[in-house]
Amino acid sequence: MGHDIVVFTSAQEGMPRHEFRSGYEIYRFPPLGHPLENPLVVTMIPTLMAIDLRRVDIVHAHSHLFFSTNLAALKRKISSTPLVITNHGFKVQRGLWMDLFQDAYLASAGRWTLRAADKVISLEGDGARRVCSMGVHPSKSIVIPNGVDIDLFRPKRDRTVDNSILWAGRFVEEKGVKYLLEAVRSISKKMPSIRLSLAGYGPLEDRLKSYTQQLDISGNVKFIGPVDHKTLASLMNECAIFALPNLGVELSSVMLEAMACARPFVATDGAAIKDEVGGAGMFVPPKDSESLAKAIMHLLSDEALRTRLGQRGRSIVVERFSWRRVAQAHTDLFQHLTRQ
Repeated sequence: MGHDIVVFTSAQEGMPRHEFRSGYEIYRFPPLGHPLENPLVVTMIPTLMAIDLRRVDIVHAHSHLFFSTNLAALKRKISSTPLVITNHGFKVQRGLWMDLFQDAYLASAGRWTLRAADKVISLEGDGARRVCSMGVHPSKSIVIPNGVDIDLFRPKRDRTVDNSILWAGRFVEEKGVKYLLEAVRSISKKMPSIRLSLAGYGPLEDRLKSYTQQLDISGNVKFIGPVDHKTLASLMNECAIFALPNLGVELSSVMLEAMACARPFVATDGAAIKDEVGGAGMFVPPKDSESLAKAIMHLLSDEALRTRLGQRGRSIVVERFSWRRVAQAHTDLFQHLTRQ
């Protein structure tokens, strides 16, 4: 849309520290470590603190849970450059100890970070309400959902494979893949032809592969590895159902991409998601592999229902979640902040 964007992120093996790609300038900073999967990009501090020399109009940080966003909040305290933070999920679901750590963080540094922002974007209404519960004034909280490339992610029905399920994301605890594997084991007893494809990567990948063998469903499950968006769109058109058994209830971009391909979904129950995409899939309680199995089998046995839900999903995404609409909402927000 004609704006100059510079990206600061953590360095990854094999990636250049500085490059221009597709019109964007990207800086990658080597972290001192990755405690709790949080890159400690202390090396970013000098460059971030000097960005005013580049006449930056807006700083936009993603997720209040990351160290880089803490740095952006510190920058805002000593600078007049407006700060926007996007809340991509209030907490991650990793068990008791992680919950205790996050609660302590959110009561201290997390609260301070969110309150330093000029605007906090949440992906849905429930996230916005939780942000306000941290002391962020309602006037500073706004909802802008994830967006989808509706031209890339579009339905191609002739590619659908019968009795096939797709999951895509990172292999981490809060994605609930363990329960999806258990559901496939249950389904395979009645439907031996069931196939689950898992596209992604993450720290739990080896453990989940071992669990697949333990459940004796290796012949029903395929680990594809990380894929680009074009490949993901093809995979979505090949599956009959998209499954997203997340332990949290945030509205994810991968679900919207599946909906854009007119794929019905089975997802974790949550009022926030139902409010946004109700009528495009089926919902089950979290951590409930049997309910997940029943919902998947119900959809696989009813082609007319899959078609109806898929068409509804495509309509919802086109009307409300196209990238052009979402990008314009961000641009309007940025322009509002720079005029203040």
